[in-house]
Amino acid sequence: MRSILFTLKHLFRNAVFPAFLVLTIALPALAGLAAQHALLPPAAVYAEDPSDPDTARFVKCLSEAGFRVAESREELEYGVSMEHFDAGIVVPADFSRRLRDQDVREIFTMVVSQSTSLDALWKEHAGAALFNVYAPYLTYDVISDLPISEEAFFKAYYGFVDGDPLFVFELETLDGRKPRTGNIRAKSFFLGLLSILIFLSSFFGIAMPVLAESRKLSGRLPKKRVFVSFTLPSFLARLGFLLLAAVLACLVSNHAGSILPALLSTVAMALVSLLPWISRPGNWQVILGAFIVLFSLALCPIFIDLSLFFKPVSVIRNLLPPYWLWLFGGANV
Repeated sequence: MRSILFTLKHLFRNAVFPAFLVLTIALPALAGLAAQHALLPPAAVYAEDPSDPDTARFVKCLSEAGFRVAESREELEYGVSMEHFDAGIVVPADFSRRLRDQDVREIFTMVVSQSTSLDALWKEHAGAALFNVYAPYLTYDVISDLPISEEAFFKAYYGFVDGDPLFVFELETLDGRKPRTGNIRAKSFFLGLLSILIFLSSFFGIAMPVLAESRKLSGRLPKKRVFVSFTLPSFLARLGFLLLAAVLACLVSNHAGSILPALLSTVAMALVSLLPWISRPGNWQVILGAFIVLFSLALCPIFIDLSLFFKPVSVIRNLLPPYWLWLFGGANV
């Protein structure tokens, strides 16, 4: 009983660990709100002749896909150079003529930022928009012998594509559920944020204070007594509070299905966080912990999965403790 009281006294002697617990419970609940406001980096489009009907339709398709409309080429190029835009599309003044002549090779110019990793995505958007305005020209050549005027054909085509969505996709996660897109993104944010918070709490809230205090006490008391009376009870008490915080985080955030993965991940991260502290504590352990957290934050697929661009990332991040929550429970995202 005395060792438990002694442990609790040290646990709440300063506000660092309780603050970690509060953040672990509260911040994941905001993950859904953050997911709603998460957007791709902006791209832009500039049309040299915006009054042209084909150009206007092309720009409309891109703006509906999230592109911003620039007032001049200079504005677009400046925005890309300053990385306000990730990429930009320049539509030439002879856009319609080239469509009619079926001269679509290099029909528009794409300007990209030096730091972009999504140039393929912008090309896909531009290609889809181009097909939208180019398809009737191709099709009418095939049916030109039929008794239908070009004007009537184009009117019928645009009436069709401007109506209800042409394609409807059904989403299904690996566990067979059919969530909305926003729910998938919210859980992704939740898992990523909770994994980082759990490791921060394990490293800076459990391993560092427990083992540093244990070494201080070992200078005055036998090591065995310190381990039995302080080190082990303190580690278990802090781990218990963190496990409780992880459960509450799942419940408050409406992700009860993630409780077991969160518990497994918390225990694993807490145990691994002790490893750097087996030797005499020093600044390098703190630097190592901060590096692992920051590196894991960059590699966890919260905003974008970097392993889709660079395969070795998937191997590296599996070795980092903050990613383990994804390994235990992220497969059902």
